[in-house]
Amino acid sequence: MILFDILESSRLPSKLGDDPENEATAWASKQLKDEFPSHKKQQHHIEVGDIGIEVKWPKAEDMATLMEQTSVYLNRFKHVVALIIDYYNISPELVQDFKKDIEQKHGDKVTVIDRPWR
Repeated sequence: MILFDILESSRLPSKLGDDPENEATAWASKQLKDEFPSHKKQQHHIEVGDIGIEVKWPKAEDMATLMEQTSVYLNRFKHVVALIIDYYNISPELVQDFKKDIEQKHGDKVTVIDRPWR
């Protein structure tokens, strides 16, 4: 799906300021604007039709919050994309466990895209 391709391959910003998650969400919104001009950037997520996109710049302790947010978003959207930008070098095992838990809990209703910062 082109939405996934854009989020997986767009060049990440070179730096972010004091509010990295909001800035990363703005960055993702900017990447999507040409292909999905009617998308909506909300304060904490992006809406592309019936798909909700949560952009996370997580520390290890934020992964549990992301799990909860994904469940909440599924009450509103048919599909959720969790875009994890690994700035804080969280362990790959933690991300893999998260992916496994998401798949067990939600099946193919959630897509996890994890991107290393550098």
